[in-house]
Amino acid sequence: DLPLEVIFTSPTVEGLARRLAGGSTSGTSRLAPLQQRGTGRPVHCWPGLGGYPMNLRLLGERLGTDRPFFGVQAHGINPGETPYGTIREMATEDVKAIREVQPEGPYTLWGYSFGARVAFEAAYQLEAAGHTVDHVFLIAPGSPKVRTDGTTGEERVATYANRAYVTILLSVFTGTISGPLLEKCLA
Repeated sequence: DLPLEVIFTSPTVEGLARRLAGGSTSGTSRLAPLQQRGTGRPVHCWPGLGGYPMNLRLLGERLGTDRPFFGVQAHGINPGETPYGTIREMATEDVKAIREVQPEGPYTLWGYSFGARVAFEAAYQLEAAGHTVDHVFLIAPGSPKVRTDGTTGEERVATYANRAYVTILLSVFTGTISGPLLEKCLA
């Protein structure tokens, strides 16, 4: 029942053993430290659809060692969490978490795919609150057009019962929206 971010905050066998043995959960954050070295201001990066920052690890490593690199894990992934209903709510909570590790700007925000939308909203909220955002990088933000005419409200909800949602989610990991793997996943 440990939250996913424990993989990042306790990345050794010894650290995981302590957590499994009932060690403190203090220090758990949705900001996954994907590259901790560096004394410069951190980079905060949102992942794409699915909300797991693990796929950002190589990006963080290639950034270099002068700035820490945090992946912002989506709320709602861990057991017992309910995802936020809007991008505004997501960004509001993410800004709170970011300000805990970096109380003052300027802030550097990155967003990959769906995460680009959250990064943009977070930048907007930070600046509206009087903080400085020096850079917002939107990496492959896409522009999906979802057909809504002739569909019911249930068909527009992102759940595993929604075939379109599952197809899009699979495409994030496989790069395809057709074929036997999709049929197996949908089944």
